[in-house]
Amino acid sequence: MNPNPPIHPAAQILVVDDEAVTRMMIRRVLEDSGCRVLEAGHGEEALALAEQHCPDLVLMDVRMPRMNGFDACRALRERGSCRHTPVLMLTALDDVMAVTLAFEAGATDFITKPINWALLGQRVRYALRSSATELELRDSQRALARAQKMARLGQWRLDLADRRLHFSPQLRELIGAHLPDPVRGSDILPLLSPADQPRLRRFIDELCQRPGEAELELQILDPAQGLRHLILAGDLVLDAAGQPAAIFGVAQDVTERREAEARLSYLAHFDEVTGLPNRVLLRDRLSTALAAAGSGGPAVALLQIEADLLQRSHGALSQPDSDRMLRAMAARLGEDLGPRD
Repeated sequence: MNPNPPIHPAAQILVVDDEAVTRMMIRRVLEDSGCRVLEAGHGEEALALAEQHCPDLVLMDVRMPRMNGFDACRALRERGSCRHTPVLMLTALDDVMAVTLAFEAGATDFITKPINWALLGQRVRYALRSSATELELRDSQRALARAQKMARLGQWRLDLADRRLHFSPQLRELIGAHLPDPVRGSDILPLLSPADQPRLRRFIDELCQRPGEAELELQILDPAQGLRHLILAGDLVLDAAGQPAAIFGVAQDVTERREAEARLSYLAHFDEVTGLPNRVLLRDRLSTALAAAGSGGPAVALLQIEADLLQRSHGALSQPDSDRMLRAMAARLGEDLGPRD
């Protein structure tokens, strides 16, 4: 069995120690495990190398001249390229205070001196694997946030014990409300249309009484964006004792969808130029009125007006002028007819 199995075929590790012998021995162990090694004798040199090469991991001694390991680690964390780079601090076995200060400076873990050379590669391998897992998690979270933004989705949670309502940043942006997080559940009611306030209360009460997924569409009164349509989906969360603890849910802004549906419905039933009902709506209303008249309802009269002038001038006018004539005729007819007509 290979005593030094490969750590990572492409791992680049920065070793920072003011003792050349220690750096040499660490380099030998890491290179035997397949790593590429950079060396620095103090913190300032380490920062310059980290800025230039963006190492996958940093092994840093605590006590060094010019800039100690604590200050160097803290400076690394302030730089965007190394903000998440794992940093293993090298400290004396009995230096508990150094370990505490190392973690406060942003260290990932520590390795005690004198170094156990047989375990050094294992500690580095574990730190690299954990860093890769964290990177995948951050990428997944960013991808989820982008997907939620594209789908106009957000998350919410209502804690039943104190009735505190928590929003995800995406949902807070969708609502457009400047509310602290969390807020009391009742604080969200003024944002709703008056008709939706009791509907939301019933929605929450029913989820508490009958666990299971449920949906509700609400209208949010956003001063900046106008009326917003939100679909809420929620489910009851039980605690370890099986008692209701919270309601977790998602919300989706479907305003654009509702506006598109309303636009399609309008175009299907009204003339786009004049705003008058088209033939589809005429037939529907006429058949309804005739059916009502046949059942003893009010009588129906249908008046047909021939627009001979429009027919003769249509070919001589441009499309915009023809549309203006149509709108003028519609407006004059509307002045002489009642709302029901």
